[in-house]
Amino acid sequence: ALKDKHPEIRGIVFNYNKRFTSVVLGDKEKLVYGSYTLKDELGPFTFQIASKSFYQVNPKMALKIYEDAIEAAKLRNSDVVLDAYSGTGTIALFATRYAKEVVGVEVNKNAVKNANANKEFNNVENVKFFASDVEDYMINHKFDVVFTDPPRSGMTESFINTLLHIKPRTIVYISC
Repeated sequence: ALKDKHPEIRGIVFNYNKRFTSVVLGDKEKLVYGSYTLKDELGPFTFQIASKSFYQVNPKMALKIYEDAIEAAKLRNSDVVLDAYSGTGTIALFATRYAKEVVGVEVNKNAVKNANANKEFNNVENVKFFASDVEDYMINHKFDVVFTDPPRSGMTESFINTLLHIKPRTIVYISC
């Protein structure tokens, strides 16, 4: 009935979460219709999004948020940038137009797989994506700018201390 009313629907996935935590998605999924993966255009980029990957659901506001974040960062073409909690790579890809190198770090392996596919699909070369705990990764690297768009639970005290330790020139915090 939903598909009949909205023929633009490309996939329906049931996700089961029995945990009582701030984590929205559970481990078990069932494909009801179409595909687990969708595509969306946002600004100059096309994004592939898996059902378990984070993606801003309001495209008009997402575009505005990312443009404002990039402007706030005052990126330089010599900057090395970290997109912490990078999800499908949206902020990282937007930052590539203004920075020397961008690194996206995300613990969700499905999202990293999407981010790498998005990098290839959009023919972007100055970005790398890693499946890792953000703190573990950034402690051994130097970044000029850090974008952080953490999960609903927010930034931990340990993450904040690690940010202070690596001393980026600019930190841009985005909260969905």
